[in-house]
Amino acid sequence: MKLFAQMAAVSTAKPKTVLSLWLVVLCIFAAGLTNMGFRADHKIFFAEENALLIAHENIERAFSKNDNVLFVLSSEQENDTLRLLQASAKLTDAAWYMPFIRRVDSVTNFQHSYAEDDTVNVESLLDPYTQLDQGYANRIIQTAMAEPLRRNR
Repeated sequence: MKLFAQMAAVSTAKPKTVLSLWLVVLCIFAAGLTNMGFRADHKIFFAEENALLIAHENIERAFSKNDNVLFVLSSEQENDTLRLLQASAKLTDAAWYMPFIRRVDSVTNFQHSYAEDDTVNVESLLDPYTQLDQGYANRIIQTAMAEPLRRNR
């Protein structure tokens, strides 16, 4: 307790000196903050010459890093677009609740842009408020197949 009393006495007796001393200490510690950082990379846990890490990096170099999940929906029936679009919409909504999801791309939420007169409209291919029927499903598929980004996917 005696130490705190002495510190309080010095602080009140020479406040400018104590404040200047604390500012110098703060500047010394702040200079070290430039070296602080955060790496969210699993590679920091392995040595550079680790055989598994080297194999993993070789695979990434050959095939590119890919942290995606692909769901493929198909039907054995001809002209089953209505049911497939309904399933795709449900799967797209459910995919947002998977852990670590940042983005969900689907034919049902794909942003489609088109021009009407002088206006450029951007909207999802599948409007969640429109009743899905066979004609609407066929228009969605035709539009999706005409998009350069969706071709061959």
